[in-house]
Amino acid sequence: MTPTDPITHKIASANPAALQQGVLPDGCNVGVILRVLLMINATVALALAVRIDSWQQFSNDFAAVAVIVEPVVLASLLCVCTLRPLVQRWPSVWQTLLGCAIPALLTWLLLQAFIPMGVVATGKGLWLPVVLAALMALLLLHYFELRARAYSPALDEARMQALQARIRPHFLFNSLNAVLGVVREDPRRAEAILEDLSDLFRALLRDARQQVSVNQEVGLCRQYLAIEQLRLGDRLQVRWDVDVAAEPAGIPALLLQPLVENAVHHGVEQRSQPSKIEVAVHKRGDRLLIRVANPLPESEANPVAKRERGNQMALDNIRQRLTVLYDIEAQLESNRTATQFVVEVNLPYRTI
Repeated sequence: MTPTDPITHKIASANPAALQQGVLPDGCNVGVILRVLLMINATVALALAVRIDSWQQFSNDFAAVAVIVEPVVLASLLCVCTLRPLVQRWPSVWQTLLGCAIPALLTWLLLQAFIPMGVVATGKGLWLPVVLAALMALLLLHYFELRARAYSPALDEARMQALQARIRPHFLFNSLNAVLGVVREDPRRAEAILEDLSDLFRALLRDARQQVSVNQEVGLCRQYLAIEQLRLGDRLQVRWDVDVAAEPAGIPALLLQPLVENAVHHGVEQRSQPSKIEVAVHKRGDRLLIRVANPLPESEANPVAKRERGNQMALDNIRQRLTVLYDIEAQLESNRTATQFVVEVNLPYRTI
């Protein structure tokens, strides 16, 4: 994608863990898995603790129950992970029934498999674990639904904060002035820059839950940098290192662009000499690694506190957004070397 290409690709909807679409949570998400295991085991431990006489009895009873509970929980999460994309358009009632039926059915099948081994006894009491599995699944579904609703305002707030941080008035005014400076000498270039500016502001109004491919986000960044190039000239230099395998990966819209804008605003603008921004996107197994590095201002002996606060505020907005969308599966880290300020993002590799 060239710097002047408009972004016209279709945007795919994301399925974040904290804001799942439909009733079923994302059984593939590490945060969801850990929460389910923690709540299930805590419930079992609490139920056993009410009637124990000794620690040894508690350990034995917990181990006996865990033989049934743990396989059912993990198998249920695997089933939800597999079936969730296929049933998201189902009515909520049917999704809820499916979410309760999966652990209930798996519990019944496991108990049937244990009967010949003598681990469990036959009788009417055999249905009690099945009913409890269904009820626990219903409670968990309600918990994740409430959690999704609780996070929705947080995402909207993060989106508004990010928009306010990114749409800087000086950027718009400087861009228009730069276009006016070349409109007579090179009308075609001025037209292309205006198209880039239009695409950039259109992208800023996207839903924060939408995903784009790495290739699309890189194209948007190139458009942004083409606009800044008019103002900064040779002072702005960029080194791209994007894996071909990483290009189809889906990432939240406007994840890379604000990092690049941060690098320009807090790095290149503060230097009088030509300065290079380094942008790298790599696929490492099932992870996507993004790295943006910019040179430090020339005069670090006289730091500007306001600039530092603005930099951290923008990074905090992105970090909050990643937490809402990916739970604990994504991380953003920043560090300062002797010559560079480096931001690294680590998130799951998923194609769209």
